[in-house]
Amino acid sequence: MTRQPRMLLMVPLPPPVHGAGLISRQVVNSRLLKRFFQIRVLPLRFTEQPASLGRFSPIKVFHAPGISLKLVGELVFHRPDLVYVVVTPRDYSHSRDLVAWVSSECLHAVPNGLPDLPEPERERIPLKKPPMLPFLSNLKVNKGVHVCLEALRTGLPVVATREGSIPWIVSEGKSGLLCRKNDAHDLAACIERLLIKSEQCAQMGRAGRERFLERFTLERFESRLLHVIRIALKK
Repeated sequence: MTRQPRMLLMVPLPPPVHGAGLISRQVVNSRLLKRFFQIRVLPLRFTEQPASLGRFSPIKVFHAPGISLKLVGELVFHRPDLVYVVVTPRDYSHSRDLVAWVSSECLHAVPNGLPDLPEPERERIPLKKPPMLPFLSNLKVNKGVHVCLEALRTGLPVVATREGSIPWIVSEGKSGLLCRKNDAHDLAACIERLLIKSEQCAQMGRAGRERFLERFTLERFESRLLHVIRIALKK
């Protein structure tokens, strides 16, 4: 019987709750990866306070030696065939996490994926004027605010800024609108355009839904990640 490759996941996991931590948790819980690899996890948790993310603090320096010792133990006693590391893309943490430079031929982009939400079993009818739906309660989980949001956001166009990888995710004029960063007037103009042109809003919502299913589902993310990991193992 062929031995499964061993993979060590060095990933940030909640708490605190942030984007990289949530995606890393999906990688750790991936049934697809567990089918092909023996997985061990080394959590990179330097702080539990969201306000200290990306910033230097003495508590992070205190945790660093312990994490380093655990890494040495994993490398010596478990000998992984591959190490998956999440590197912070900017700020102080980038210098802390950066361990090596690689050539451009070894770089692969794997878009993050999200679990799909059930599509409401009804047609979205364009409205002549925007509706107002008051939520009369506290913003707490047990008050059902998340249920209200889940009922509204599926299949709608996106309004976002032209920052980072967002223009690559949101197709301008097709699945959403992009505005300038820190420009309230531009943001208001994009929102107004979608509210006034209800049919165009519905079309963009459908296009955004199709784009999500094509590129950004959790299943797509896992399969692409598995493909890149296999390429790394061959090299």
